[in-house]
Amino acid sequence: MTNTSSSTPDEEVWKAKEISLEQVASKFENGSKIFIASCGASPEATLQALVDDYRLMDIQIIQMIPGGNLPHLRERVDRFRTSSFYSFRQTGYFSFESGRGEGLKDYTPVGVHQVPRLLQEQKLQVDVAIIKVTPPQKGFVSLG
Repeated sequence: MTNTSSSTPDEEVWKAKEISLEQVASKFENGSKIFIASCGASPEATLQALVDDYRLMDIQIIQMIPGGNLPHLRERVDRFRTSSFYSFRQTGYFSFESGRGEGLKDYTPVGVHQVPRLLQEQKLQVDVAIIKVTPPQKGFVSLG
């Protein structure tokens, strides 16, 4: 059977796996440990979808460096906990004087080079990693 549409087989596979933001939260369970990218690479729309679904509880967001638009720290802060490998105070992201950064927070002082070992030895448990990528081009995606 020949492909009469203008899309490639890779694009068809991509479209079959794509979900809407309204469907995102249904893919997570209560108690999930979610690793997200930092700062400008934070998956803001996906985080907002998680915050908007009132059924999700006890969600741990793990982030190398806290930054970006983090709605889970402003809205429904009792349902989310944020863990970081860099001090919240040192990053300048959280300012208690300005009222930002009200959510529950954990700080684990490790270097970037130590994170793979923490994952390998399961001292850092991650259920899901959410990353932002470009739409696929010839079967490949880009982080930026």
